[in-house]
Amino acid sequence: MDEHTVTVLIHFVTHQERQLQFEALTRAHVETRQKALGCLRAELLQDVDSPDQFTLIEVFASQAAIDAYYESREYNTWHAKVKPWLKVYSGRDQRWRVGGPGDPSANHRALS
Repeated sequence: MDEHTVTVLIHFVTHQERQLQFEALTRAHVETRQKALGCLRAELLQDVDSPDQFTLIEVFASQAAIDAYYESREYNTWHAKVKPWLKVYSGRDQRWRVGGPGDPSANHRALS
């Protein structure tokens, strides 16, 4: 991945009674998301000790690719379905780059 890629980390905590529904719908959505123009990677991780906690990792080719995806019907349909099942939804506005122009030794930094 080059210096222009942007990674989005999103953290979810589901209502316990909706954890299985959230996981099934979101895993299917991740497969669709991986086919979105500009999406280089999408992966859903589940906490081993707290199965109601998930992290979604998305790597996009550019900020424009992220913006286009978040405006898509696919994203908005998925989001509308899962939102009531969540206790916590955080991180969509936290974007990260590894390194970057003029700063090859940088780790991760938040983009505002």
